[in-house]
Amino acid sequence: MKYYLNTTNNYHINELNSLGWEMTVCNALYPETSPCRQALKSNKSFGVLLYHFLEKLFSLNKIHNILEVGGGLGNLMHDFLSLNSRLKATMLDISPHLLAKQKELLQGLPSIFGKWTFYKFLSAHFPFLI
Repeated sequence: MKYYLNTTNNYHINELNSLGWEMTVCNALYPETSPCRQALKSNKSFGVLLYHFLEKLFSLNKIHNILEVGGGLGNLMHDFLSLNSRLKATMLDISPHLLAKQKELLQGLPSIFGKWTFYKFLSAHFPFLI
């Protein structure tokens, strides 16, 4: 029996045009008016909550570059960059639609974008890891 890798690459590259069907915690908590925030002790977005959680574990002042793979609409990274002006984001995604949304939301914030799968990114930039 032959085995093959079944991926969603074709869908994400050629067909995806919204995240309407995909509800993530990050997307659910992003709008300030989200009713989902009422379930939390703090009325903050997921990105803000995650940033402050990580801040308790290690110093984020020493980090200058951050990589997000599959950044969705860019909400999480928008919060991180807004909270820490020293950060520069690299956003990797295979979806042209989502990259466009990320560029729109992160406009004016220090960020670069690449249309890559994570595996291809690692192969090209860090082949010793593969």
